[in-house]
Amino acid sequence: MSCSEVTSMMDFDTAKLLGVIGSIMVIVGYILPIFAVVGLILIGLSLRYLSNTFKDASISRYATYFLGLLTLAIIIALVSSVLIVVFMIISPIVASSGTASLEEFVSVALASFMLAVILLILLVLASSIVGFIGFYFLYKSLTRLSEVSGERLFRLSGLAIVIGYVALIFGLLTAIILVGFLLIIGGAIAFLVGFILLAVAFYSIRPPQAQPLSTSVTT
Repeated sequence: MSCSEVTSMMDFDTAKLLGVIGSIMVIVGYILPIFAVVGLILIGLSLRYLSNTFKDASISRYATYFLGLLTLAIIIALVSSVLIVVFMIISPIVASSGTASLEEFVSVALASFMLAVILLILLVLASSIVGFIGFYFLYKSLTRLSEVSGERLFRLSGLAIVIGYVALIFGLLTAIILVGFLLIIGGAIAFLVGFILLAVAFYSIRPPQAQPLSTSVTT
């Protein structure tokens, strides 16, 4: 076995390990969300390694898009959360500095609260759209890996993850009605099943077979 083949096998084994650990961490993220973020990053890195192993640049390209959009969605969510908290604390105080009565103060505070809620909804929508595009690229990366590796669970897991994410988002946006809660439950289950399948897929994937040497048959 040549040095390059040894290196390729090491990358392959590393990619499998990162993929399995990342998928499990996303599942644990149902309890501790920070684990889910780290797990998704590990999955993206695993796909980049496997892209080199199977010599298919599209796997890495889609995984890079996924990681970039995931980072952007997290930044939007964090910044929006901070801005909302600051806005809700400061705006009533600033607005009430010129009010002459308690009624006017309550009115200003209520208006500020409603504006904060609207702003929060808009930012959640923005983060959700970015997240959806990111998970779509994860699905594309997994689908391509499924095609070149022959492991069908990659495509199936990607499909379950995207469906689960969409159901979760629509469920959160419609949580005030019964359908919203049902979507949240269904989405959470699909999301969970997707990453369980993904962990199994990473564990089951086999390295690409070396091309056999051509031989001539004489008669």
